[in-house]
Amino acid sequence: MNLRSKRILMPAIVSLIAAMGFSQEPAHTEIDLRQLIGSWEGSNEKGETAEIQFQPGGHVQMTFNGERLVPEVPGGPSLKFKIDQTKTPIWIDFIAYDASGKELGRIKFLLKMTGPKSMKIQAGKDFSIRPESFSISDSSQMITLKKIY
Repeated sequence: MNLRSKRILMPAIVSLIAAMGFSQEPAHTEIDLRQLIGSWEGSNEKGETAEIQFQPGGHVQMTFNGERLVPEVPGGPSLKFKIDQTKTPIWIDFIAYDASGKELGRIKFLLKMTGPKSMKIQAGKDFSIRPESFSISDSSQMITLKKIY
């Protein structure tokens, strides 16, 4: 192949690769939900602490700066999580329900597993609106968590 042919073919190859959807972003990997089950602890850049306990059956408990997100009251409200792994980054919602099962509200997070026992989650300033991507400029809304058991 001569130099002229290479000059003609190279742009075509680059265009073909771009059209196939290759990008610089790492591939999205699904998480095994069993990997989430357990207790996680972490904090944000302000030093605010969070504890999250993912339980079988989709139940979750979250404590932020020592205050439980949904109080534990027998027959009272409950908190569940819902995960959407078809999205990149992964979407995870914490959904509060009253005793009758009616949805009271939800916090919309992004989730990224950073290791087998580490993750980060990020919410927007308005918890009902999910951020489009992880934002370093708004990292006060990002919590880095380590699995403790």
